[in-house]
Amino acid sequence: MKSKNVKRRIVIIYWAAAVVLLPNAAYAYIDPATTTYLIQIATALVVMAGVSLTVFLYRFRTISQKIKFWFYGRFYRAANAENPAEEDTEPFSMQSYAMPGTDAPPELTEFDESVRPELENGRLSPETKKDTYGGRLKITIPLAIALSFTFIVVGCLELAVRHAPEIPFQLSLIVPYVILACAAVTLLIIFIVPIFKKRVFGVLLAAGLSVLVAGYIQGNYLNRGIGALTGDAVIWSDLGPQFAASLICWAGSFIIIALLWVKAPKTKLFMLVFIPLLLILLQSVSFASVINDTSYSRGQGAGNFWKNANETLTIDRINEVSVAKNAVIIALDRLDQEFVEAIEPEFFDPLDGFTRFDDFIHWYAGTFPSVPAFLTGIGFQYDMPRDEYFSYAWENAAFMHALKERGIDVRLYMDRGFSFNYVRQLAGIPSNTFEGELGINKRIALVKLLKLSGYRYAPMPLKPAFWFSPNEFIDTLELTDKTFPYITDDFRYYDSLVTERLHVSDEWGSLMYIHLQGSHLPFVMDENIQKVPESDVISQTKGAFRIVFEYLNQLKELGLYEDTLIIIMGDHGNYLGDEITRPAHTALFVKPAGSAGSSQTLSHAPVSPDQLHATIMYSLFGDTGGFGDTFFDINEGDDIVRHIAINRVRYEIRGDGRDFVNWRVIEPFPDNNYW
Repeated sequence: MKSKNVKRRIVIIYWAAAVVLLPNAAYAYIDPATTTYLIQIATALVVMAGVSLTVFLYRFRTISQKIKFWFYGRFYRAANAENPAEEDTEPFSMQSYAMPGTDAPPELTEFDESVRPELENGRLSPETKKDTYGGRLKITIPLAIALSFTFIVVGCLELAVRHAPEIPFQLSLIVPYVILACAAVTLLIIFIVPIFKKRVFGVLLAAGLSVLVAGYIQGNYLNRGIGALTGDAVIWSDLGPQFAASLICWAGSFIIIALLWVKAPKTKLFMLVFIPLLLILLQSVSFASVINDTSYSRGQGAGNFWKNANETLTIDRINEVSVAKNAVIIALDRLDQEFVEAIEPEFFDPLDGFTRFDDFIHWYAGTFPSVPAFLTGIGFQYDMPRDEYFSYAWENAAFMHALKERGIDVRLYMDRGFSFNYVRQLAGIPSNTFEGELGINKRIALVKLLKLSGYRYAPMPLKPAFWFSPNEFIDTLELTDKTFPYITDDFRYYDSLVTERLHVSDEWGSLMYIHLQGSHLPFVMDENIQKVPESDVISQTKGAFRIVFEYLNQLKELGLYEDTLIIIMGDHGNYLGDEITRPAHTALFVKPAGSAGSSQTLSHAPVSPDQLHATIMYSLFGDTGGFGDTFFDINEGDDIVRHIAINRVRYEIRGDGRDFVNWRVIEPFPDNNYW
């Protein structure tokens, strides 16, 4: 009977683990991390099937033995029914056994009363049965390994691999230190926890197991809605259901394990071995699949990134301007025309000599492929992988190559992942590139990755303490200006601008493209360029423009303002969803070379990136170089045909784009895997 109860409890624990570890179908959703969930589920099913088969075969063998012995007994009694054996009339007496060299067995002189309840219940619990330091140490080993492996190895590396482009150093450089940290914590747990005895030791084991189970569930199945590692702010107040699910998960894990610990002590050893080993297996398979998967990180293989992290566009000479000719493009991310129109007109008074075009329509609705398309002049037709497009576009960027041939120093300050993945794809065009070995402060890198692990596994109420922007990873690098990767960070850029200030080089001419966060999430800048916990799109847009105003003022101080072409533009507008219900305009301000000292003017000309290259060429050389019309060659009322792609929906705009009647949907781009 006791054996049957033990087996029943094992089966109950096994199926409870299956229910807890496998997510409900209602939580299924597709995002870049879903593949790991599916792999872990498949692995768990295989393990559970194996356990089920083992239990079934054991029960089948037990029942078969009982049936065999039943028939054997029947046949034996039937065969001996006519010749019964003589009954043994001697009373039974238990023999006394003495140790060799003694005349009688030893007498029991001392008994530990603390184990009496467990003896009466059937058998000793694991921590009592092996209540020696060595015994307790052995019991601790699986749990210690699982805790360290989950929260240090997987926690530090799996999410980092999936978001490799956000991390500016080779992850392979920090892997040995992550493994050393895992080993150190494992040994610390193994040798420290067994110092405690009996009840305290049991409480520590139960608490550790509860944290392991709850953390695993939280990190893999309950983080929906907190956002990817992009730097976007998380609106925690909107995550009530996630907070509730997290609290239920953590409280439930502690309560269930505590109840089993007290009410079913015979399952303790099973829980302390089976659950940690199962979670190690599930996460090992999942982690291996992430490393080998090339679909993560915006289409950029994680493995390839590990090999190419030491190449980037740097901040080299970001505050340097040419002594003669300059063209400066400052892109404010997601600068929609509606944001500009929501700001009082007098705010833009510092833009003297500028023309604002209120009918500017970009080609695309996102940073990719908008930025590489308008810089190279090569559109993306969603007919090839992103890496192929980057290489093709920059190699065939006739405008950029023409600038280089005519002696212009081209410097591009933009993030990788949206406009390029590898420096070699830029075809030697920008001069602010770096390829080589980057120094890394491994202690800081490990701390940042541990913080990333905390963000993943912590219960929802504690997650705000672990949230951080990927820009923080830049602190891990030991850099100079020639090796410091450019990462979009308006505060960092503004600090360098006011500290270093613009200065003049002896270059004959230069083109600079500077990409700022502008009107894009997270909203953490007020209109005075101060970092605040929470702002709004208009205040942040005004703060971004004040950074631009500082740049313009410094150009004036150098006496270069009038002769410099300055373009302030959005890389795209604020278009959400598959279709739009209003004209989709991106803000555009242009000050041509030779213009200054006059108030800003407004143009309704129907313009697009089609006129960008000609405008730059004309300001630098006095001719368009065969690249068509400039922004100022297009007049209001011209019957210009323009196109924009917003997700898969393509629009054709004829004439005045401010009138939505002139917008019509045309055939969509093909529905393939290149989105």
